[in-house]
Amino acid sequence: MRFVTIDDSSHILNVAYDVEKQVMYVQFASGSIYRYDSVHADVFGQVVSADSVGIAFNELVKFNSRIPFTLVKEMPVVS
Repeated sequence: MRFVTIDDSSHILNVAYDVEKQVMYVQFASGSIYRYDSVHADVFGQVVSADSVGIAFNELVKFNSRIPFTLVKEMPVVS
């Protein structure tokens, strides 16, 4: 599990990614945490390295109808 704190976004606080399961977790400033399934590693990399993480997330993940999502209660534990 890779965990990234996003310092320069007003909407996204943290992102975690499980390479084996291709699952991305996003914690928003509102406190909500969502799990996004079927996210390829290159998409995760593009999101966390973008000049605007929020715009990249919206374009590559949030508005991608092939990526299912679920509201979850907590971020995964990082080992």
